[in-house]
Amino acid sequence: MSAVALDALIDAQRALIDALDHGDPSSIESRTTEYATCVARVRAAGAWHAAPELRARVDEARALADAARTRVNVLADRTRQRLALLTGMQGRPARIGYGRNGRLR
Repeated sequence: MSAVALDALIDAQRALIDALDHGDPSSIESRTTEYATCVARVRAAGAWHAAPELRARVDEARALADAARTRVNVLADRTRQRLALLTGMQGRPARIGYGRNGRLR
């Protein structure tokens, strides 16, 4: 695995976390695309276990990925709660989900 590819991945993860924290949708979208590109580069490089000196950087990348995942889960939960509140205000059941037609029930 290239140290350069791994460093780019870590930078992309930090940028994505920052975008998630600030809540700007266009920034989140562009940072997600950048992150996906960096992940593909790291996958293509492969064999990170063959370079013991990169182990700490890989662990850092894993921790950042977990931090980003946690933020996404929190934001998704907040969105679900808001949708439930809005549907409850309309007098509909606060059950949120999608039907077979792809529309909110």
